[in-house]
Amino acid sequence: MTGKKENGYLTVYMALVLTVILSLFLSLFEGVRYNTIRMEAECMMQIGLNSVLGEYHRILFADYNLLAVDSSYGTASPGCENTGQHLTDYLERNMQCSEEDSGPLQEVLYQDFLKIKPKNTKVTKVSILTDGRGEIYRREAAEAVRDDVGLTGLDTLLSWVETVEEKELEGRDLAEEKKQISEEIQKIRGKEVDSADDKWAGLLLDNPTDELSMKRAENILGLVLEDTSQLSDAVLYDDGLILQRMKQGQVDEGNLPIDELPEEEALTMPFFFREYLMKYFGCYRREQEGALKYQVEYFISGQKTDPENLENVVLRISSIRDAANLIYLMSDSEKYGQAKALGSAVAVLLLKPDWKDVFTMSLVLSWAFAESLYDVRQIMRGGRIPLMKTAETWHYSLDGILGSLLDDGMDDMECKEGLSYEDYLRLLLAMTDLQSVTDRAMNLTEANIRRTPGNRHFCLDACYTALEAYTEVVSDYGYELEITRTAKY
Repeated sequence: MTGKKENGYLTVYMALVLTVILSLFLSLFEGVRYNTIRMEAECMMQIGLNSVLGEYHRILFADYNLLAVDSSYGTASPGCENTGQHLTDYLERNMQCSEEDSGPLQEVLYQDFLKIKPKNTKVTKVSILTDGRGEIYRREAAEAVRDDVGLTGLDTLLSWVETVEEKELEGRDLAEEKKQISEEIQKIRGKEVDSADDKWAGLLLDNPTDELSMKRAENILGLVLEDTSQLSDAVLYDDGLILQRMKQGQVDEGNLPIDELPEEEALTMPFFFREYLMKYFGCYRREQEGALKYQVEYFISGQKTDPENLENVVLRISSIRDAANLIYLMSDSEKYGQAKALGSAVAVLLLKPDWKDVFTMSLVLSWAFAESLYDVRQIMRGGRIPLMKTAETWHYSLDGILGSLLDDGMDDMECKEGLSYEDYLRLLLAMTDLQSVTDRAMNLTEANIRRTPGNRHFCLDACYTALEAYTEVVSDYGYELEITRTAKY
C-alpha cells in the first residue's frame, strides 16, 4: 500500500511539473514565433525595397550612369502608388510559403509557422532626381565621375578661370572697337591722301582684315570651319520637357530632406558635375546622337538649335582670343614697337601726325584679330592654343597681316601645347551659371531618353533615388506589426 501511495504522489508531481514546463515551452514558442515574425517582416521589407531599387531605369544608367527608379514604369502616369504596388508584389511573393511539391508529407514537414502577409503597403517619402532644382541630379552626376576624374584638373581649370577674370578676357568687344577705328580712318580717304603712294599707307587704308571682320560678323562658322555643309541642323523641341515644366510649376517634388554636403565635397561638386557633362554628353569635336548633337555647347549657350549653340560658343572663344592676343601685343615691346613705328610713319606720310595713336591702335587691333582668327581655326580642327601666348607661340607677322599673307590655318598644327576645343568648353562651362547648366543638362537628358524605345513619357521628376515605405504585416496567428524602412542608392 505504501508503494502505491508513493507512485501516486509521483504521478501527480510529474503532472504538475509537466504542466508548468509545457506552459513555459508554449510561452517560449510564441515568443520565438513573434520575434521571428518581426525579424522576417523587417528582412522582407528591406529585401522588397532593394528589389524595387533594382528596377532602376536601364537607359538612364546605361547612357548616363545615373541610378533612379522611374515611377511611371514606361507609362504616362508616374507616382508613388505605382512604386508602392511594386513593393507590395515583392512583399507578398517573399512572404508567401512555396506551394511546390505540395502533398500530405510536405504539409507536415514544411508547415508555415508564421503565416504572414503585407497589408496597407505604401511609399510614404521619396527623393527625386530634380529635387532642389536639380541638386540631387548634380550630386548623382558628380559621384558618377568622382573616382575616374580625380582632382588633378581642378587647379588647372581654376587657373584658366582666374586668368580670364583677372585680365578681363571676356566681355570686351574688340571687333566693335576695330570697326569704329577703321571707320574713323576711312573718313580721311578722298582728302589729303588720295595720291599717297606709300604701300603701307595704302595697306592701312585698305586693311585686309576689315573684310575678314565683316565676314566674321556675318558668318563666323563659315570663316573658321573647313566645311560647314556637314554641320548638324538639329533642333530641340522643348515642349513638355523638364525645364518648361519647372517654369510652369508643374514638377513633382520629393519629401525626403536633402542632406547637407561636407564642406570639401560641396566645394568640389561643381567641378565634378561639369566634368560629368564633358564625359557623358557630345560636342562639336565629339558628336553624340540625341535631340541635339552639340550638347555641351547647348549647356553653355541655351539655344534650341545646334548651329546657334555652336556659333555662340565660337564667338565666345573668338572674344577670349581677341582680348588675350591684344594684351600680349601691348605687352610685347618688340611687336608693339613695330606697330607704333609704322603707325607714326603713316600718320606723318598722310599729314595726320595727331592720328599716330589711332593708326597704331588700328594696326594692333588688326594684328590681334588676324591672330585670333588663326587661333580659332586651329582650335576647331583639333589643335591647341595657349590661353596667353608668348613670342614662341605667336603666328603672324605684321607684314603678313597687312600684305594679305593670311593663311587659313588649316595646314598648320605646330602648337602641341595649350587648350584644345574641349578645354575651351570646360572654361566656358566653368564661367556659365551652375543653375543654368543644370537646368539645360536635365532638359537634354530627358529629351534624349524620350527618343529611345519605350520611353516616350519619360520624366526626370518621376525618377526616385531614395524611398521610405510603410507596411502593416499581419499573421494568421493574431500578430500585427508596423514596419517603416528607408532605402537609397
